This record gives sequence, C-alpha cells and structure tokens, in this order.
Amino acid sequence: MDSLGVRELSALLGDRFRLLRQGRRTALSRHRTLAAALDWSYEFLPETERTILRRLSVFAGAFTLDSATAVTAGSGILGPEAVESLANLVAKSLVLADVSGAVAHYRLLDTTRAYALQKLAESGELEALERRHAEHHRNLLEHAEAEWEGRPTAEWLADYGCKIDDVRNALNWAFQQPATSPLPLCSPSPQSRCGSASRCSTNVADALSARSQATRPSGGIAIATR
Repeated sequence: MDSLGVRELSALLGDRFRLLRQGRRTALSRHRTLAAALDWSYEFLPETERTILRRLSVFAGAFTLDSATAVTAGSGILGPEAVESLANLVAKSLVLADVSGAVAHYRLLDTTRAYALQKLAESGELEALERRHAEHHRNLLEHAEAEWEGRPTAEWLADYGCKIDDVRNALNWAFQQPATSPLPLCSPSPQSRCGSASRCSTNVADALSARSQATRPSGGIAIATR
C-alpha cells in the first residue's frame, strides 16, 4: 500500500469498502464484520476526532506529534484540539503509538487507514490535505538537508528515515501538478541518503516529464532537495 499515492489508494480502497458492505454471498463474513466494526467506531467518535482520523490517513508511514499537528490542524481545528484528539484516538486503539524512543511515533493500521482515507475523500478534503501533506514534507526535507552535515548518520536516519514513504507520496503529488516553473531537484537528496537513489532518479525523470507537459498555471509547489 505504501507504493501507491494517496489518490490512487483512495480510489482502490473505495471499491474495497463498498464490496465489504455488500451483502453478497461471496463476501466473507469476517470482512463484513470488520467494516461494521470500523463503522461503529467511527460513528461514535466526536466530530473533531472523526476529522483528525480522516486527515491522518494522508500519512503513508509513521509520523510524529509535530507532523500530525502541522497536517491535521487548521480549517476549524486548533493545534491543541488536534493534539487532544490524537491522544484520544490512541486511547481508543484507532491510532498506534510507539513511545520506545526519545520521540513518539504514531501510525494507522492499514485497514484503519483505508477506511479513514475513504472518509477523507467523501468529505471533500482530500485535495487540501494532499497539498498540506506535501508542503509539510517539503519543509521537513529542508530541515533534513540542513542537518545532514552536522549530525551523526545513524541519528539523522532515526529522525528522517521513517518518513521516506511520505516523502515519496509528497513528491509524486507535486509531480502530478501541472507546473509553469522548474521544480528544483538536485542530488544528493535526503531520499538518496535513505538508500533510495534509484527512486530519486525516477522522481527527477517524472518531474521533467511533468514540466514538458505543462500547459497552464498550477497550484503545485516546488520541493527543493538540494
């Protein structure tokens, strides 16, 4: 699932959950039970927690509290409300928390993310959250690049290596936006330092292809990975 972009994943999972809800004899009872359990859990959440759960589904991998707040707060939800909602979702086992390190990391199970991503698409917020997610990871890339020379490699990778799937999704989203100005992509990048040089090269080729096909102004963003 991490190899798919948010938009592609949303389309596929929408079909998946529609099938789970159908009462066909071919649908396995445990799948229908899973869909019903997710429906039940979601319906009993306060509205703010529903919104935060939906918005968290744009993360492909693990995320920190700072990242969760940066992406999910806004549009009627304050930062402290986002933090409280995340804590409540952890307490309700809808978000997993890993507190073994110096910084806590959170993630959604694949099935929960699939369900929440479908709800995000239905809410009409998918496009806005894709942009917010991409902008946030552009900023993370800038911080990662600035810290590369001054920190031990293992420490740097511990902080940024787990974000590689989200960085890829952010890059893929940016490359899909028609552009009228160059996307500044240079090597070496944090992606290549995480052992993804071939993927980085593919992203550069995609960017050049998108540039050659651009015909109109865009709301796309430039992601610099110097």
